[in-house]
Amino acid sequence: MGTDEFETQKSPIVSIKTRLLVIVIGCLTAMAGSLAIGVMFSIYPGVMVVGAILQPRFRKLGRGLILAGALLLSAWVLPYGVLVVLSDLTVRKPLMFGIALASVLLVGVCDVFLVIEEVRIRRRATSNKPD
Repeated sequence: MGTDEFETQKSPIVSIKTRLLVIVIGCLTAMAGSLAIGVMFSIYPGVMVVGAILQPRFRKLGRGLILAGALLLSAWVLPYGVLVVLSDLTVRKPLMFGIALASVLLVGVCDVFLVIEEVRIRRRATSNKPD
């Protein structure tokens, strides 16, 4: 058993519920962002979705991609979405308002779940650590 295999087995797996949530929210946000900003926006949620798909096999890489994708997605969606929701475009474009509001809420929910999952993983890692 090589050290890479040992490290992979030692690193925890993100729960299936959280990974499915990340995939669904990533796909929905990618579609909404593509409609609002352009197809290139799909790169940001795509990183998160790829991380969620790879995480059971490549645990550290997958977890890193999930968290990096969530950070990139939050950095784009939250400021832009809040600006659209608060601007006067809401009266003229109700569909754009709904997409922006849904994206902001979904990304917020995803971030909360990822923080909860990361705290759970780190608590488990510190409680299993030998003294």
